[in-house]
Amino acid sequence: MRDDAVGEENQLPGNSARSEFAAGLVALFAAAGNPTLQRVATAAERRLRLTRGGGQRTTKLVPRISDWRAGRNLPSRFETFQPVLLTLIELARAGGGQVAAASNRAESAGAAEPTATGAAPAASKATGAAVAGVAFELLDVAAWHRLWTAAQDEGVARAAVVNTLRRDLGTFVGRDAELGRILAAAEPGRVLSIHTIDGMAGVGKTALATRAAHLLAERFPDGQYFVELHAHTPGQVAADPADVLGTLLLDLGVDSRSLPESLAARRNMWRDQVSGRRVLLVLDDARDHDQIEPLLPAGDGCLTLVTSRRRLIALDGASPVTLEVLDAPDAVELFAALSGRPATRETAAIVELCGRLPLAISLLAGRLAHHPRWTLGELIAEFTATRARLDEFDDGGHRAVRAAFTTSYARLPADRQRLFRRLGAHPGLDIDVYAVAALDDSTVAEARRAMEALYLEHLIDETSYGRYRLHDLIRAYARELIDEDPIDREESIQRVLDYYQYTALRLVHPRRGLSAPAHVPRRPDLSTPAATVNWIRVERANLLAGLAAVAARGQLARAVDLATALVGEIRLHSTWPQAVAMQQRLAVSGDTINPHDSETLALKDLGGAGYLAEDYGTICALLINAMKTTAGESDPALHAEAWAILARTRMLTGDYRAAIADVGRARELYRTIGDRYSEARMLKNLGWACHLTGDYATAAAALRDSLTLYGALGDRANEASILGSLGWVECLSGDRAAATEPVRAAAAIYRELGRRSDEAFHYSLLAWLHHLNGEYDGAVERLRQALALYRETGDSSAQAFVLTHLAYVHEMRGEYPLALREGEQAREVYRVAGNAAGEASVRNILGRTLCYTGEYHRAEESIQQALALYSRLGNTIGEADARGNLGLLHRFRGEDSSSGDLLAQALQLYRKVGHRTGEAETLNRLGVLYAESDATQSLSTFQEALRLAREIRSLLEEARALEGIAHHRIRSGEPGEALADLDRAVALYTRLGAAETASAEESLRRLRSSVSGPENPK
Repeated sequence: MRDDAVGEENQLPGNSARSEFAAGLVALFAAAGNPTLQRVATAAERRLRLTRGGGQRTTKLVPRISDWRAGRNLPSRFETFQPVLLTLIELARAGGGQVAAASNRAESAGAAEPTATGAAPAASKATGAAVAGVAFELLDVAAWHRLWTAAQDEGVARAAVVNTLRRDLGTFVGRDAELGRILAAAEPGRVLSIHTIDGMAGVGKTALATRAAHLLAERFPDGQYFVELHAHTPGQVAADPADVLGTLLLDLGVDSRSLPESLAARRNMWRDQVSGRRVLLVLDDARDHDQIEPLLPAGDGCLTLVTSRRRLIALDGASPVTLEVLDAPDAVELFAALSGRPATRETAAIVELCGRLPLAISLLAGRLAHHPRWTLGELIAEFTATRARLDEFDDGGHRAVRAAFTTSYARLPADRQRLFRRLGAHPGLDIDVYAVAALDDSTVAEARRAMEALYLEHLIDETSYGRYRLHDLIRAYARELIDEDPIDREESIQRVLDYYQYTALRLVHPRRGLSAPAHVPRRPDLSTPAATVNWIRVERANLLAGLAAVAARGQLARAVDLATALVGEIRLHSTWPQAVAMQQRLAVSGDTINPHDSETLALKDLGGAGYLAEDYGTICALLINAMKTTAGESDPALHAEAWAILARTRMLTGDYRAAIADVGRARELYRTIGDRYSEARMLKNLGWACHLTGDYATAAAALRDSLTLYGALGDRANEASILGSLGWVECLSGDRAAATEPVRAAAAIYRELGRRSDEAFHYSLLAWLHHLNGEYDGAVERLRQALALYRETGDSSAQAFVLTHLAYVHEMRGEYPLALREGEQAREVYRVAGNAAGEASVRNILGRTLCYTGEYHRAEESIQQALALYSRLGNTIGEADARGNLGLLHRFRGEDSSSGDLLAQALQLYRKVGHRTGEAETLNRLGVLYAESDATQSLSTFQEALRLAREIRSLLEEARALEGIAHHRIRSGEPGEALADLDRAVALYTRLGAAETASAEESLRRLRSSVSGPENPK
């Protein structure tokens, strides 16, 4: 189907009534002052409504008038034409002497199309002469009727048009999967009659439809038609399906006199005409179902490709093809092809700045192609520096990215436009319906409906249920719009920040009395620990973006609250995972801890541990910025709290000495204003910070000062908290016996206060102290107490953690059925909660236990699953442990070569992160492996393990190393030295109640027997 191109000439015979009708219409337009088509159509439709009565729908006239004036078509009824004629006559009469001038211009009979503004050029022929025996005057309605009748009687011969497809682009790249789907569906016997290609503006829908149409053209020999429906063409009215059908029927060769007037009749004629034919129809830039449905052929041999910015969910039987932005390699290829430059690393950067949107890539690459002296680096620098990002994609016409977005935006109703603008005020990259409701000051139900509407228009993407994201360039456009109304922008930002701030603080500080702001909508259901953790993890990036926004505005109080929520997230993972995660980070900071602390600090992964976000440095920088902005304000309490939260954040980055300085500043401010409670809290924080540097004496002193203050204030809960911290510091200082009493006292206070979860945690801490001392019976007893309390409180995550620890202890003691039972219970809890870290840990323990029970197939399956999870989570310690366990399994199966490789990998990982307990364990396993093949290497490996085990005070690994050395000496003929080593190993195994005790005792008995000789027969 042909365009109504500007300047197209009338192709009708020069002396026909039809040509005179068109030429006369051009002359009448000139006499009327060349009004735009839209102006004439609007006035004519107003006349038609007055004639037919108000409320009746009128047909869009712009494309029809254009066809009449160009001579492509003739009004099927004079009554349809008459409102247009009367409008033009009225305008001509108002113009006075223009009629005579128009009648005496030019000398040819051709009729010209409108100019770019929509106005017709001057008449090209005098029109006062008689035509076909009809006297014709421009302002005479009767004369027009006679001319129209003559033209109708005359008819016109017109050849059928078979192909009106657009030119295919030689630079089409990518879309292989989508193109393959369309082509495959059109194979013989497999024709799917309708494909809808939807996507955001500029994503390449028309290019894909055109490429597919050209590839399929020969399969549809009866016609290949491309129809522009103009739903989003700037300056164009969306095509009326009746007009489109008229042109399609004419293209098929139907006589214009046979065209029916109504849409339904034309639809039926169209479907009848193409019945039994093989026709390919491309409907480009469709508005909606109502515009498309009458145009769809009914024949089985026809194929229709529809492109639209809307998701056409109401189009029954259609196969949707949704286009996303280009994949990175395809985007680079397109930019290189259009710019004439080779693909480089800078090309990859520039296409990302284009959001990998084909239209944006084409426009920017085209600019570069016309500036051969520009470099990509210069273009990237210019693009990155500009605030008006969409200006870089402006070609001055309707292909500009901004123009494309504007046509989509303009079609929205006012309330949707308001929401779209406000989405530009959102500080983050994605958003859920609850935040949308706050942003737009609406209900959650209203927000959900509104976002669904924007989703259907491809103005937003849905990343998961109820969660949405704007393409980078669409976000830039929305921000341009909202920036035009600074007051609404700021109010919208503050509303959504209220929502994030209130919700996050309620989660990390549930006991704090917080009142919801009036405009904060209903919050999501966060009643379970898993839901709480998931929400704050998902929203973390938005909270951080919000912190950046308030820091830039100098809103220190809000900055402190948002930073508190971000730093407090770790509390949601329960106390044990918090502590273990901190210590795992500490384990790689070898300069801050003493070597003998490694056994305590570098804990093996016990489930759910090891999670620390990596954005704490950013939080510190934003807090400092907010504090600098408000340095002149006179609220010492607020600044004290800012220093306090900054100190906590620095501890999470590992910058402990800066944290100590920050705590000192906060403490001094609190002391100045007489806030003893907060001063006690700072002393507590100072103790924690000092202990992280290995300065246990200063840490203990600060904690005791804090304990004294809390005691004077009568704050029993914080007394208990300080006692627990003191016990931990004593443990780290090497005095594990002294550590037990304050931890036991803390548990007693929490029991007195009825705080069952805190009591349970301190039983868990006591269990760990027993574990470190090799008192496994005591560890199991305390773990059972903790488990019972956690079951009372319903804390399933904590239950799973304790069960995992129990499984670990039972496996070390050789109590394999118990280890499997506890481990399976923990695994199920972690699986239901979606805790991948916990599931990985317990699967690893289960796998190692199954090695010892001889169930090698199940063992390998479990350890491999753990390894996959650890790798995905980035847990290096867990990955090392899993590889070490696989090495153990392979040795049990006699696969010494692969066992050695796996153990070497584990050793490398443990050394990389400074995990000395894992290193000692792996060295002992390698010593056993080398014993059969290289006795010298076996001995040196056991000796290295022994040295390391004694340095870190790992009794179990010391016993294993001694046993390995003893067996080497037995084989080397040194029974006396072997006896001493094995005797020491058995003593350690017995003290620990380790699984190796029985076998080591048997070896010791045999060795003693061989050293002393045969027993006396007496």
